[in-house]
Amino acid sequence: MQPVNFRYLFPNYGGLTLLFIDYIYNFKSVKEFYNHDFNDFDNLPSLIETVLKNYKNRGGSCPSFKEAKLLLWKSLRQ
Repeated sequence: MQPVNFRYLFPNYGGLTLLFIDYIYNFKSVKEFYNHDFNDFDNLPSLIETVLKNYKNRGGSCPSFKEAKLLLWKSLRQ
């Protein structure tokens, strides 16, 4: 599988905005616009908990979500 380079998905062709592209590739330049840097793996557990607190009703619709969270956390720590 090859990774997608989001820089080539221009907004006028249905791609991403330049702000979001900077979020992906150059977070320091846009940190004032976003609460979290998704590349900061040390902050991932608290980010997951924040998301879960904001979406309390989703737990019943996807019972394996907590298991997926645990697997993700374990894989990042290896």
